[in-house]
Amino acid sequence: MGEFIIKLSSTAVIALKKSARIVGLVVALILVFLTSGCGSWVFPGKEMRVDPGVIRDIRSNAKVVAEAKIEIPWDGTTTVTDVLIIDVGISNIQGATDEASSVLGNFGWKIVDDRSSVEMTSDKWENTVLGITEIDSYQFNELESPQVGKALKDAKVQTVPEALVVLEVHPTG
Repeated sequence: MGEFIIKLSSTAVIALKKSARIVGLVVALILVFLTSGCGSWVFPGKEMRVDPGVIRDIRSNAKVVAEAKIEIPWDGTTTVTDVLIIDVGISNIQGATDEASSVLGNFGWKIVDDRSSVEMTSDKWENTVLGITEIDSYQFNELESPQVGKALKDAKVQTVPEALVVLEVHPTG
């Protein structure tokens, strides 16, 4: 009977040594994953987003019909962009963009670029950029941000699509 116990003990020791090697390999792989920057997708270190007051301010000054967020992780930091779809109340695509920038201009937003879409900043909200794009010209990655696609579809059902513009509000640093 004593011999049987010794064999069990040596079998247990061999199993423990194998388990320790496997655990060591798993730990090494996890460390490589985390230190290579890939871990920032799983364990983001820092989040950049606009002040929540910016979004409250827009909601109180414009008719927001749908909202979504885009989260982009990169090198340990996740940047959050708020996407708001607003109804400007007129059914003219070019006029809708002009109307949105005019309404926002009345509340301190200034146009800094208007080449392909309108970009605005505000002295009240530092480190924030607001982009205005016609709803039919707005581009995003449906695979990475399906909630944006859903918000666009929901907004188009609620009102005349020509009266809609997309606001992208994101931090600058």
